[in-house]
Amino acid sequence: ITPPKQQLKDMAKDFFSVGFVPGAIVYFSYDLPK
Repeated sequence: ITPPKQQLKDMAKDFFSVGFVPGAIVYFSYDLPK
């Protein structure tokens, strides 16, 4: 079983990835020349 602190860190990392990846895609898609 994983320690609670490690589990929380993984969950925060997943949450960051879920929020960051679509934002980066939108940012770069808008940043590309039309």
